[in-house]
Amino acid sequence: MKILFDRHLPSQFSHGGVDTQIEQTKLALERAGVEVDFLRWWDGRQRSTLVHFFGAPNPAYLELARTAHVPVIVHNLFTETCNRPLARLKRQGMLVNLLLSVPFGESIKQQLAWQSYQQCSHNIVGLEAEKQVLQKVYRVPPERISVVPL
Repeated sequence: MKILFDRHLPSQFSHGGVDTQIEQTKLALERAGVEVDFLRWWDGRQRSTLVHFFGAPNPAYLELARTAHVPVIVHNLFTETCNRPLARLKRQGMLVNLLLSVPFGESIKQQLAWQSYQQCSHNIVGLEAEKQVLQKVYRVPPERISVVPL
């Protein structure tokens, strides 16, 4: 099995908690015998079993991966969001789903990447509270979310 890691911003521009998460995930997978590399967007010959994307990829990214028969696992941090009261999460979920249901504004919907959590192959989060965010705000079924402690 070979997993390719990908994310929006290079580490040199956005060093922080996500970098630590990526480094630790890579180490753990390699210790388990999994081959891990970083996706090289310029290399059309690079192959993998799946892509592990840190953040929320654009839905167009997911569609291209689906066309290439490469599953994409999304691993996002919802640190701020999971600290919101339940009532606020429910209101946020109603707003997100209302905006996604309108029959116009597709380019805006693509940029927000809210659909990515439902369109990806699977979601990974580090906390049970983050799983609740995916379920309540983005309406991702619980069987499409795995909690892997940090």
